[in-house]
Amino acid sequence: KWSKRSLPTLSFGQELFVTPLQTIGAYSAIANGGTLLKPKIIKAIGDKEYNEVSVMRKHVISEETAYKVRQALAGVVTDGTGKSARIKGYSVGGKTGTAQKYDPKLKQYSKKKYMASFCGMIPAMNPEVVILVIYDEPVGDYYAASVTAPVFSQIAEKTVKYLNIEPDKPEELVEPAPKKGAKK
Repeated sequence: KWSKRSLPTLSFGQELFVTPLQTIGAYSAIANGGTLLKPKIIKAIGDKEYNEVSVMRKHVISEETAYKVRQALAGVVTDGTGKSARIKGYSVGGKTGTAQKYDPKLKQYSKKKYMASFCGMIPAMNPEVVILVIYDEPVGDYYAASVTAPVFSQIAEKTVKYLNIEPDKPEELVEPAPKKGAKK
């Protein structure tokens, strides 16, 4: 049930609750040009029956909207709170989330308990991988920009190597030539 405070608090994410599976599904639909995929839980690696993808028959958003959202998510990483999710040689698109947890005893949002998250995709504009990192009740620093985005970067860096995903920003991987007259 929404209250009189719902409209202003919904604008910054309070009163909305989604599962990790719903979050990764939404980001995957954005990554797939608006097509929502049927999720599968993988029990084992190497068994072809678990690697098949079932595509739902409808687009949940247009390709144009998905493209614009990917641009916005890339901006979060290049210019916003997601800078610590960067990976050398790859564009990353994603969003940080720092949420106060609801305290049922006090019947209000806690001032001490948080959930931090970062969900992102690589490469940003032609994604091949979507990764979600969630930290429930971090101790000390609880902002997603410093808690989950760096973990995303570490996981994503290993993932692109493991999956052999080509860098979309190869110029970042080349060491610049020393300037003339510079000492080594």
